[in-house]
Amino acid sequence: MLEREKIDYADFSPFRKPSPGMLEYAIQTHDVDTSQILFVGDRPEDQQAAEAAGIKFCPAEVWRNQFC
Repeated sequence: MLEREKIDYADFSPFRKPSPGMLEYAIQTHDVDTSQILFVGDRPEDQQAAEAAGIKFCPAEVWRNQFC
């Protein structure tokens, strides 16, 4: 149906931000404690994905100013 309607179904993947699929997969695959994760990103979608996955988020600009 998506192909017939010429909709790029890759846009609906649970691995595309702001969906948390990519982060959840990495957390499960590597058996990581989510309280130990800090996700650094530069886009609103990055923050939305982090929040949806239940992990802390830091804007990239803040990270660069503090650690680089």
